[in-house]
Amino acid sequence: MNYTIPELLAISRKGADTILKPKVLWLTLIALVLLTTLIALVYQPAIKPASLWFPKARAEGVGTELRYLPVRSSVEASARELVEELLLGPMSQDFLPIAYPSSAVRMVLVRGRNLYVDLSADILFGRLLSSGVYSEALVAPKEVLTLFEKTLSWNFSAWKLFLTIEGKEPAFYGLQELTVEQKKQ
Repeated sequence: MNYTIPELLAISRKGADTILKPKVLWLTLIALVLLTTLIALVYQPAIKPASLWFPKARAEGVGTELRYLPVRSSVEASARELVEELLLGPMSQDFLPIAYPSSAVRMVLVRGRNLYVDLSADILFGRLLSSGVYSEALVAPKEVLTLFEKTLSWNFSAWKLFLTIEGKEPAFYGLQELTVEQKKQ
C-alpha cells in the first residue's frame, strides 16, 4: 500500500486524536512512568549500608557516618571498598579525616573466616616527605588502628580481623595495649 502525503497526515491526525483523549492520555502517561521506574530499578546497582567510624572534630570521641557502598562479588572486594571509603575521609564536617589522601590499602585477603587487611605506613605516620621523613599524622596511630578495627569489625562481624602495617602487626594492636609481660615475650 502506497499512501499519499495527505493520507498519511490524515492517519496520523486520527491516531493523535485517539491518543490525546483524556482517558487514553492519562493511562498512557501512567504506563510510561511505571515502565520508566521499573527500568530504573532493574538497572540500578545493588547497594548496602556501611558504618564508618571517624574522630569527632569539635568534641572528644568518635562517631559514625553512614555510607551506601555497591555490593561486590567477594568479601575481599567489599572490604577493600570499605577501607578505601574510610581513607577518603568523612563527608560531614563534624568529623576529622584519619589519614592523608595519599594513604593506600596494600592488600586485603580472606582466608577461611579470617580477614587480613594490610595498610601502608603513611596511614599511621603521616605523609612521606621528599626528605624521607614522615610529616605529622592527622590522628594518633593507636586511634587510627582502633577506628579501622571498629569499622571493619562492625561491617564484617562474621570474620576475624587481622590488621597489618606494611606486612607487620603493630605492637599496640587492638583496643587494649599489651601488658609488660606480653611485650617481653
